[in-house]
Amino acid sequence: MAFTTLSIVKKHLLSGVVAGLRIADHVVQLNGTDEVELPHHGLIEKSEAVKWISELKPTREGPVQLTGTDWVNLNYGFLVPNTVVLSLSDALTTLYTEEVDFQTDVTEGRIRRVETGEIPDLQPVFAFYLHYRRFESDADYIIDYTAGTLRRASGSAIPDGAHLFVDYETIAGSVTDELILQAIDDVQDRIVRALAQGYSGSSSDHGLQTGATELVLAVLARAMANEQLARRLITDSAERAREWQKMTDALEAQGWRILRPFLDPYLLHSPEKVSHA
Repeated sequence: MAFTTLSIVKKHLLSGVVAGLRIADHVVQLNGTDEVELPHHGLIEKSEAVKWISELKPTREGPVQLTGTDWVNLNYGFLVPNTVVLSLSDALTTLYTEEVDFQTDVTEGRIRRVETGEIPDLQPVFAFYLHYRRFESDADYIIDYTAGTLRRASGSAIPDGAHLFVDYETIAGSVTDELILQAIDDVQDRIVRALAQGYSGSSSDHGLQTGATELVLAVLARAMANEQLARRLITDSAERAREWQKMTDALEAQGWRILRPFLDPYLLHSPEKVSHA
């Protein structure tokens, strides 16, 4: 019996030890019905938003009255980040600064005053902004959540060759059960080879479970680092790989530190020697 289990490891993955990612505004170009590869696979179903800036002329809305710090809905959601401008009038002679005078919720399409800012309470303002058009799954695009690919659907409203912005979330760790089970077997073998007198592969000490789980998570993080290095079409793949490797090193160090009381130091550094377990 292994010191840790599939369910224990997956519980840690879902709790954010090896966290999933939230990606916003990744740019892709869809030509014909050709598939394009996103930076990740193992996406959370229905987490995506496929968007297009269909109008480059800012939308004008107002006057909009801002009361206290209450959110006020604009006519459109999915605002383009950093394009929202608030003005006292159409003349644009008095402009307010985002995060200093007002805040935006770009997904929901909302604005509100910052209490310490320059916009007086109950002051009507005019809003100018760009917004995305959002497309529908299956009708406009086909997404493969497991493989992390995207393409235009037949009869799509997405213009051929359009540059789109894609948001999505990844499953924590983006790892399969098969990979987890293989990692558990490998870690179990490493630990059993180094166990001190009095411990065996059937020992049930909680520290063995905790240490083994940390080492399995380290193996999974290393796999993610290697995957990022293999995805060379992504410009920041090397940086992402370094982050996964840092997580690998931290998890591995923590795992062996927890396991130290159960191990024979000589056997630990002599992997070719099999312990008495």
